Amino acid sequence: MNALEDFEYVKIGTRWVKDPSGIYPKVPWYDFDDVDFAMENAMVATGWPFLNQDREYEDRYAVDIAKMLIKFAVEPDYVELPTSVQGQTTFYTDGAVKIEISDQLEQQAQKNPKRIVRLRSTLAHELSHYLLHRKMFQNTLKESKILCREEDMAALPISDKPMGGPLWIEQQANRGMAALLMPRRLITKLAGSCFYPFEDDRCIEPDTPRYDNLIEDLSDAFLVSRELARYRVEQLRFEATKALKKVTQGKVHA
Repeated sequence: MNALEDFEYVKIGTRWVKDPSGIYPKVPWYDFDDVDFAMENAMVATGWPFLNQDREYEDRYAVDIAKMLIKFAVEPDYVELPTSVQGQTTFYTDGAVKIEISDQLEQQAQKNPKRIVRLRSTLAHELSHYLLHRKMFQNTLKESKILCREEDMAALPISDKPMGGPLWIEQQANRGMAALLMPRRLITKLAGSCFYPFEDDRCIEPDTPRYDNLIEDLSDAFLVSRELARYRVEQLRFEATKALKKVTQGKVHA
C-alpha cells in the first residue's frame, strides 16, 4: 500500500453535516480527537519523518512536512500567488489534487528563520486540507480551489463546538496543521506537566514564567511559532480538563 492507502485503511470518525457557510450541501465535521487521530495516522503512514533524525539539534522534534507531502504524492509547486495568499489547494473533478505554495514565501524562508516557520505552517495547512477535505470534492461537477491567506491561519479556536461561518474549513485545516506540526503523542510526553489535574503540584499554570519558558522550548523543539505552540498546549489542556470533568462526574453519579 502507498501512503494514502495506508492513511485511508484506518477509518476516521467523520460526520457529514449541513455546511454552515451554505457553499456546499454537506461537509465533514471532525472533533479534536478525530483530527489528532487522523494526523497521527498520517504520520504513521509516512514513517514519522523528522527533519533531524539524530535528535541532537534544538529542533529535534520538527516533523518533515515536505517529506510527508512527497510520500502522499502531492509535492507542492512553488508559484507566483497574490500577495495575501500563502498557498492554495485545487481539487479536480477526477480526484486529482494540486498544492501550490507562494514562491515569494519559499524565497523568504531561505533567508529568514521566521519565514521558515511560516512556510512549514503553510505546507502543513495545505496537507491538512488534502487529508481532511479531499473526499468532499470527489465526484463534483467542477474543480474547487481553497486559498490560504495569512490571516486565515490565525483561526485557531480552542472550543470544541461546531465551527460556523465561511472559515470553518480553514479552522479544520488549522487544527490539522497544529496536530501535524506538534503531534499529540510527542507534546504530551514533553509537556505533560501542563495537563495534570490543576491541584497537582506538578501542574504548570498558564501566565507564569515556567509556562512561558515551556512554550518557548516547545516552539524551538518543533520549529513552530510561539503562537502555535501556545495554542496547541492550550488546546490539549482544554481536552484534558474536559476529560477530567467527565471522569469526576462519572464518579459522582456512580
